Amino acid sequence: MPMFSRYYRDRATEIINRYLSEELTAFKFDEQLSQIAAGTKDETVKRVASLFWYHYDDCDDHKVVASKEEWDYFQRLLLILKSEADILSESGNRKWTARQALAAACLAIFVVVLVKTGFGAHLFLATVPLGFVSMLLSHWRSCVQARRMHEQTALIPFGSMSELLSLRRKVNSFVKARYPVRIGSRRIRGPLGAVANWLDFGVVWLLFSPVALLFQVLPEKEQRWKVTRP
Repeated sequence: MPMFSRYYRDRATEIINRYLSEELTAFKFDEQLSQIAAGTKDETVKRVASLFWYHYDDCDDHKVVASKEEWDYFQRLLLILKSEADILSESGNRKWTARQALAAACLAIFVVVLVKTGFGAHLFLATVPLGFVSMLLSHWRSCVQARRMHEQTALIPFGSMSELLSLRRKVNSFVKARYPVRIGSRRIRGPLGAVANWLDFGVVWLLFSPVALLFQVLPEKEQRWKVTRP
């Protein structure tokens, strides 16, 4: 049975609300929420902390940055913390797609080049163009996932609208905070900073593309969400 802790849920709720109300910046928020997650055995608190990690930057300090959709998502997480419900996630069936076939073909090309020419700096002549293909495969998968996420935007981490409405009716004390329109135009990094950050990562990707392709050969899995009540 999942371990429930009202104390840690209340602490996590307080820290999240302080971040959303701009009393804390990202560094302090990350530090304090991580400490809470590390100190509890409540898996839902830990999961909420990990889900928030994708929505702030722990390299550049900043005030809250969120779209309207992200803000509503944060409110759903707070609703769960206010309740005794638990977030459950499970992996769906792994799927083979054309992306795995293309990744396997690219990896086979690299192996052939390696066998015929041996190790050496010349291999970069193969890894760089294969890296561009790997990036395109990643972008393709991201577009598919983004479309799937868009369809579920108003629900995650709930598995259905009935789950959401049922919990909302039970937690009468929860008040959804209104989205502050002023944060809609905020960005964590400016255009130049974003480009520089991408270039650093992109160079590594191009040089070590066989490693990326090796992971892209694996079948893709879907994540399913569910919120359960005691």
